[in-house]
Amino acid sequence: MPELKTYPTTNQKVSIIVEDERHPALQISAVVDSVMPDGRLELLLPEEQASDQVRLDIPVVVEYGCGKLAYRMVSSIEDIMLRPGRHEGKSVSLVVLRPPHDLRKIERRRFLRLYISLPARFEIVSLPAGFDECSSLRKQTLAAWNSELDCLEHTARIGNLSVTGVYMVTETPLAEWSEVLLEIQEPGLPLRLVGRVAWSNQSQLGGVCMHQAGVGFVGIEEEEQRQILQFICQEEQRRRRLLHKC
Repeated sequence: MPELKTYPTTNQKVSIIVEDERHPALQISAVVDSVMPDGRLELLLPEEQASDQVRLDIPVVVEYGCGKLAYRMVSSIEDIMLRPGRHEGKSVSLVVLRPPHDLRKIERRRFLRLYISLPARFEIVSLPAGFDECSSLRKQTLAAWNSELDCLEHTARIGNLSVTGVYMVTETPLAEWSEVLLEIQEPGLPLRLVGRVAWSNQSQLGGVCMHQAGVGFVGIEEEEQRQILQFICQEEQRRRRLLHKC
């Protein structure tokens, strides 16, 4: 398979080839609705095909033209969102695909991880010595930051979430082992947490340099973990209900 050099563009027509033994040689035409900074695709599918033939976590290949070359990106159906619309006079449904590197990582993870797109803000900080081990120091430091930092400086998009950390995309460079104060801007999960960057890389998307980072939470409290886990479970239940309606 040739190296993926570019993503499809908005409104580009693509073919989804389902690689599943229950649907051999199934090919579905779709149109790109949007491309997320981390490579995920939002595709518009004919409504009858989305409801009858596309299911959660079916491996697929997205095939599209790029000049005279055809690139393929292996993806998997992440979620079927019941947001039917109209495209060229036809009823359509929105389907989100995620890139394959997420699929490889999830098999090795111990904790439940939710693939989702959430807005966030963060501030690059420096943790005092002993922050990880001392609960009173953590509370004192967080209270001071919350008092001083009403609005955090940088914006980001969370791509997945667990009780141990997040994967996020931002235009702000993040060095490995740097420390951040992260605010999840989701009404159902209003948290400010401290994290440490475990890994980071960058890529070009539409001429913009985007930075991806895996951030592990530092000194997270049990109540905060409980809130995250509850949010993940509620979102998974919501998705299953939507799938059962298809």
